[in-house]
Amino acid sequence: MKRIVLFATLLSVVAGAVWAADDLSGMSPEQVVSYRQDAFHEFKENSGMLRSMLKDKSKWDQAAAQGYVSALEQASDRAFAAFLPGTAVGESEALSRVWEEPELFKQAQGNFKEALANVKMAVDKNDPDLAAKDVAGLGRACKGCHDGFRQP
Repeated sequence: MKRIVLFATLLSVVAGAVWAADDLSGMSPEQVVSYRQDAFHEFKENSGMLRSMLKDKSKWDQAAAQGYVSALEQASDRAFAAFLPGTAVGESEALSRVWEEPELFKQAQGNFKEALANVKMAVDKNDPDLAAKDVAGLGRACKGCHDGFRQP
């Protein structure tokens, strides 16, 4: 099980590095939306795996948790970078407020990044109880952004 988790985490990190190298400016708006959605999907998957581990402390594995956090950092960086002007098209769930109120959107991103940094510190300290508390804070940061900048 541990090997599978570590392999999945490594694969996620490698995919993240490849995606981060993408030149979003060469993509159509629809492709950027898809890229952004894929990054958020990856974020959701890794967040779920970390939450599952924290729910059952007997499954705690610091190295795997660090891999999940690294994947969360990379996925969120890719997602936030893909809120380019003109990408409120197609299947995008982003509200126009993202582009109309960029300072507020940046502030929401900052709240998220601070919450994720807290999770990273707790995991690096090998403290699953603190990590669980900080993951709850990360969830609140996600919800805060979704409430203001995402369609219900």
